[in-house]
Amino acid sequence: MNMKRMSSSFVIENTELENYSLNLVHYFLDKEEYTIFNFEEKILENFNHDYYNIVYIYSAPLINDVNIDTLLDKLNIIKKRLRKNFFLFNQRFLIVATNCSLDFSKIDIPKNVDFINVTEKENLYTNDIIKQVYPDLSDYPLNISFQALPIKLNALSVAYAKKISSIFNKKQYTVNIVLSILIVSAYCLSLYSSIFHNIPNISSYIVLTRENIDKHYFHTLLTNNLYDYNLFSIVISLFLILSFGIRLEKIYGSIRYLGIILMTMLFTNSILFAFSNYQTYPVGFTPIVYTFVGSFIYVVILYRRFLANSFKRILYFNMFLFFMILVLGDSWSLISLVAALLAGFACSFIVGIPKAKNGNMKHRLLALIFVGILILLSISIGLK
Repeated sequence: MNMKRMSSSFVIENTELENYSLNLVHYFLDKEEYTIFNFEEKILENFNHDYYNIVYIYSAPLINDVNIDTLLDKLNIIKKRLRKNFFLFNQRFLIVATNCSLDFSKIDIPKNVDFINVTEKENLYTNDIIKQVYPDLSDYPLNISFQALPIKLNALSVAYAKKISSIFNKKQYTVNIVLSILIVSAYCLSLYSSIFHNIPNISSYIVLTRENIDKHYFHTLLTNNLYDYNLFSIVISLFLILSFGIRLEKIYGSIRYLGIILMTMLFTNSILFAFSNYQTYPVGFTPIVYTFVGSFIYVVILYRRFLANSFKRILYFNMFLFFMILVLGDSWSLISLVAALLAGFACSFIVGIPKAKNGNMKHRLLALIFVGILILLSISIGLK
C-alpha cells in the first residue's frame, strides 16, 4: 500500500522500516512538541527545545561513505535555509538513523550535530541521548499501523495549529482602549486649557521635567508618554495602538501586556532623565510604539516558524526608521526609541507569553532585577 501526497511528488512505501520511522515522528510530535518542518524527509523542528532544535528521522540507507556525504549535503541545505528564512544560527541537530550499518564513532561528525543509530529498536532503551533527553521514548508504544499513522499525524498537526491559534487570538483589548482614551483626553484637556487661560495646563502635571522630579512627582515617569502636543503623532500612535497594540494584547493577555507597557514607560523615561541634557522630556507615546516592536521580536523568537516573514519586514522597516532618526532626529529621540525597543524585548521575556515556553523562571527573575536596578541607577544619575 502506498501513501501519496495530493501533489504526488513523493511516495512513502508501506514497509516495516517506514512504519517504524513514522512512529518515531509520531512520538516527537505527540510528546516533545515538535512540528513537521519537512514531511517528505521526516524533519521536525522545535526551535525552543533545550537540546535539539531539529530532529531528522533519517530512514535512507547509511551503509557507505557516499550515503554519509549525501546526508551531510542535506544538512548543509537545511542550515542555509534556517539562516536565510529564520535567522537561525548554530542550531543543534539530532539525526535519528533507522537504516544504518555504520559505526558513527569513525565518522567526522559536524559541529552541533549528534547521530544516534536506532536501526535496532533495542538501542532506544540503551542510548544515552534517548535516556537523558527523551526518556519517554523508551516506553512509548511504536506500534501504530501504517494505515492509521496519516490520520494520527494529521490530528497532532491540527491540534498544534489550534494551540497556536489560541495563543495568538485571546479576546482581550481593554488596555489598548484605555491607553487610547487617556492619550486623547490628555491632548483635549491641554487644548482646552490653552483656549481658556484660567484653567491650568494638564501637561505641567503629567510631563516628565526636572522640576516635577524635584517636587517628587515621580508619577511623571509613567504619565510622560500619555501626553503629546503633536496631533499628527497622536493619530499615528492611535493607529498603531488599535492595530499592532491590540494584536500584542491578544497574544500576551491584558495583565502581562499592561506590565510590559508600564515597565517600558518607567525604563524609557528614567533613561531619558539620566542621560538627556534637556529640562523637559515630552516624548509622547512614540517610543512605546518601539516597545511593540521589541515585544513582537520576542514573539517571533518563540514562534519564528510562523512569523519569520513578518519579522523580516519589521526588521527592515525599523532599520530604515533608525537611519532617518540618525539623519533627521536628535539625541533624545534616538535614546528614547532604543531604550523602548530594548525594554520591550526584555520586559516581554520577563512577563512571558501564556502557554508558551518562556525560558527558565530564574533567568526571568534575574532579568527583572537587572531592569529594576537600571531604572533606579538612571533615576539616581538624573538627580545628581
